[in-house]
Amino acid sequence: MQRDVRDVEVVFPRRRYVGVRRNAPYAPRMMVKVLLYAYATGVFSSRGIAKKLEEDVAFRGLAAGNFPQHRTICEFRRRHLAAFKQLCVEVVGLARELGLVRFGKLSVDWRRCGVSGTWCAWR
Repeated sequence: MQRDVRDVEVVFPRRRYVGVRRNAPYAPRMMVKVLLYAYATGVFSSRGIAKKLEEDVAFRGLAAGNFPQHRTICEFRRRHLAAFKQLCVEVVGLARELGLVRFGKLSVDWRRCGVSGTWCAWR
């Protein structure tokens, strides 16, 4: 792996605020952990992630009791999108090296999907 988890602060630096402390950003390490876990569990929207932070114990543990709003999550993801994409590629590569996942062929059949998204809509 090219980068260690400890350099998350270098890749996702904290924004500097002058003046009022209440506008200080959340720790980038915490935001990255929450986003990676959310993606791994199938939660992709920032509103869904914010909801999980209030309801799910695992999300609360990763966020260390912080509750960033959906706008904050969305802004963090938008601002660091390129670095986050690279980090996701590295995480999948590391999981493959450790034997946690296997990649094979994915076959898609010829059936059409209806508007409802179910394959039996066209049967």
